[in-house]
Amino acid sequence: MTVIGRFGNGMLLVRQAAAGPASYLTGTPPTIVFTDLNQLDEVISLISDDGRPVQRVSIAGKTLTFRIRGQGLAQVVAGTVTPTTGANTIVTGIGRVLTGAVCSLKDAISLTHMHSTCDIGDQAGAPAAGSIIITHTKPNSNADVTPNPATTPWSDVDWIAYAADLGETPEEVPDTTNLSANSYIAIAVGH
Repeated sequence: MTVIGRFGNGMLLVRQAAAGPASYLTGTPPTIVFTDLNQLDEVISLISDDGRPVQRVSIAGKTLTFRIRGQGLAQVVAGTVTPTTGANTIVTGIGRVLTGAVCSLKDAISLTHMHSTCDIGDQAGAPAAGSIIITHTKPNSNADVTPNPATTPWSDVDWIAYAADLGETPEEVPDTTNLSANSYIAIAVGH
């Protein structure tokens, strides 16, 4: 800890550097401990070495708990699937919980494959995080539009899946991408 300035009332303006965790996948927010202070009163600035926004969560005694915001982490992936059953689970390649997905028939509709819809499900096993389920349907007949699982011949289906930036709200969750250790600098006031 480096003392930057002293106030007449005994308060100190200090600078404290700290290393971040090797991974944020645990969801445990990192902390900075101001060992030379009796009490940390306020954080004026919190900076990450890689430019990622950092958000203060709490101050308890000498310990500052913070979260790394997910600046610029929105991901979009697209692909095409040729169905082989009435539903396909697609592993998109995005290694985290998806925000949404859309799909569209690539070829002309037919009585054997008239619609396809996609769903991100619960992203916790049905399907797994980063996956989507594309369901393909057809009508019973040209006179009965009750949906049934599509059959061959199939139409290719284009899909787009996305995971939004995790840093969109003040109450955000920790960044869940697997980043290497970062360093942080906090400018704070304490006594």
